[in-house]
Amino acid sequence: MQTPDFGEDYRRWVADHAGDDPDRLRLSCHGDPRPWIPYAITHIAALKRASKKFQTSSGESFVPGVIASEIALQQSTSADIALLHASILQRHIAPGSPVLDMTCGLGTDTRALSRVFEVTACELNPLHAAMARENFRDNPNVTIVGGDSVAFLESAGRDRFKAIFIDPARRDSLGRRVYGISDCVPDVVEIWPLLRLTGAVVMCKFSPMLDISQTLTELPEVSEIHIIGDGRECKELVTVYDPAVPVQERGNVPVFLWPTPDSCAMRYTLAEEAAAVPLPAAVPAAGDTLWIPGAVAMKGGCFNLISSACNISPLAPNTHLYVSYVSASAESSSFPGHGEKIIDVIPWKSSELKKLKKQKSDASARVRNFGMTARQLADKLCLREKTDRTMITGVTLADNSRILIVSTRE
Repeated sequence: MQTPDFGEDYRRWVADHAGDDPDRLRLSCHGDPRPWIPYAITHIAALKRASKKFQTSSGESFVPGVIASEIALQQSTSADIALLHASILQRHIAPGSPVLDMTCGLGTDTRALSRVFEVTACELNPLHAAMARENFRDNPNVTIVGGDSVAFLESAGRDRFKAIFIDPARRDSLGRRVYGISDCVPDVVEIWPLLRLTGAVVMCKFSPMLDISQTLTELPEVSEIHIIGDGRECKELVTVYDPAVPVQERGNVPVFLWPTPDSCAMRYTLAEEAAAVPLPAAVPAAGDTLWIPGAVAMKGGCFNLISSACNISPLAPNTHLYVSYVSASAESSSFPGHGEKIIDVIPWKSSELKKLKKQKSDASARVRNFGMTARQLADKLCLREKTDRTMITGVTLADNSRILIVSTRE
């Protein structure tokens, strides 16, 4: 399909049909000679499905003028996380510094970076490059370069850029998702010597599936790691290499946990986690607070530090749930997750299960180290699962006994 020039006709048509059904538009516009019509319909479908992705928590809109690619939409960064990327980079280089974005795509990160820095953004895909030129045509802080960003960087030479941002495409040639650093495009491991030779700070955004230790092995000079979530999921693992920071042993590289883009809950190192001594395991009781680590904490694996730093007791070494005798509000500011008030603790006995089954409770099931899935537990207890405010959690304690914890968020 020919890559069109996006302009005012495209924008006006998108605005006029924003409320229409994309499938009906595809039927009604079949055979339309205007080359940008299929892309405009893709734009309308994208906004119906993912408009919140481009809204910041403060209510500001990062919606691009052109969203003509489904793949670019899927791989784009949310607005709040893009602003966090720029904020992290600002700790390493001065405002106004020249920055290279090697993987522009839909341009959310480019837009956030351009608020603070002078950005040159490369894009290999011709369609995506055409989108970027239109999206940033009125932004004096952004220059779009079409073509291979690695070749561009090789020709740029040392010291042209103070920082380089790279978000490798996590799709193979068949469109399947990939997670390893060397499976992405460009391969950061392969070009790592080139990146270091530039003398620039290098920020890389990777899949949250990556193992922290393996990442530090493949990129041994990394200065810091950020594990970033959106309040529900762990969205990405970000590495920063700063040539001005002395190279650390792998265990001493700082790791930052961001449960949300506006809140860093913890800073630690792998060595600190290995040396930390958790509190003794405890048995929960009604009235206690059950502490549930969030997705970024689970990814970070800092389970001993969570116990010692937050003064809460694990239920068992491999359960990754904690309990304390204080209210959830007392320590929530220092805990990378949330607390729930325990309403009841039920032994895993057939007589107790029969009583619970007859109640057909309005509760959702959750399991940790329990020997069955949450779905299996919900079916066994005949839960109606109409709410996630009341939870029934199946856990295995330190003595290998199993219990059910009924809890609610305060």
